[in-house]
Amino acid sequence: MYQFISVGFDLKSTLNEVKMERYERVSYFVPFKCDNKNSLIIKKFKRQPFYRYSHVEIMRKLDIVDLNNGLKAAGNRGYFLKGFGLDLNLALVKFGLEYLETQQHVKLWAPLFLRKQIMKKCVQILDFKNQLYKIPIAKNTFYLIATAEQAICSQMYNNTYKISDLPLKLCCYSTCFRKEAGSHGIDSGGLFRVHQFEKIEQFIISYSRYFLKNKEFQLLLERSEKFYQQIRLPYQIVEMNSSELNSFSFIKYDIEAWFPGSKTYREVVSCTNCLNMQSNSLKSKIKTQNSFDCDMCTFNSTLAATERLMCALVENFQVKEGVKIPHCLRKYCNNKKFLKFNAFF
Repeated sequence: MYQFISVGFDLKSTLNEVKMERYERVSYFVPFKCDNKNSLIIKKFKRQPFYRYSHVEIMRKLDIVDLNNGLKAAGNRGYFLKGFGLDLNLALVKFGLEYLETQQHVKLWAPLFLRKQIMKKCVQILDFKNQLYKIPIAKNTFYLIATAEQAICSQMYNNTYKISDLPLKLCCYSTCFRKEAGSHGIDSGGLFRVHQFEKIEQFIISYSRYFLKNKEFQLLLERSEKFYQQIRLPYQIVEMNSSELNSFSFIKYDIEAWFPGSKTYREVVSCTNCLNMQSNSLKSKIKTQNSFDCDMCTFNSTLAATERLMCALVENFQVKEGVKIPHCLRKYCNNKKFLKFNAFF
């Protein structure tokens, strides 16, 4: 089931930096490409509407985000959520966590920074340069998490699990921090790509019996799908090509929401099968009745990066006078059904 390939960055020089040698293990089903184009679209949900305004214009008209003072306080891509902007963000968090609780996920709140020696086992090497914020404290070095997946992985370090406790389904809500190095000028307006954001992450620890590991991964993708179906957002599922996979990924699917004001699909979910690559790096083991003879597999998926999801919501639910609140979120918003555009804009 494995194919030995190199991916779309300079793998040789990167590995030399950390004095390690390895090849990427990638599923035969993954399209092989040396750039980030031509990934495979495998499914679409709902008809694509076309509306006038982008999320940047709509949020300005609704007066739910303050980008000017955000720039003043935190620099480029800084922001303040304001009024109903905060209500909508919290509604998405509450709805997402309640949904995953019905799917038997154990809810977590995790540390927002990790020790360097732990983070090195949870991420690929290029992330230290392109994504992670470094925090030197005295003689120690810490890194802010870019996703709750990293914090959940830290729990697995040198840990042993009973096979009877698996699969273990976890979800974690956290604030995340990303440099977004290399994305200068890309999605620089609004909340779509920011340095600080809230995210709900799904994480499954399982064992590598063929039927079970594939079943759990497919169910993970389906759970993410159903969440967006309940909100009634148009989306497509894309199988990512080899240039989009990091050093822990065996196969990855993205869910891309339709942005009608921008007239394009954009990623809102990344769902990855890591096989035993993370667990091997973290020295995690499964104890069976006989011995430690069973490989551990990990799967992870975004449920919602809430600021990014807010952008998709306001574009898809806009009408002439304002924005409708999706039915599934109204009970978390004091039963508000509609948000009117500010008359002064």
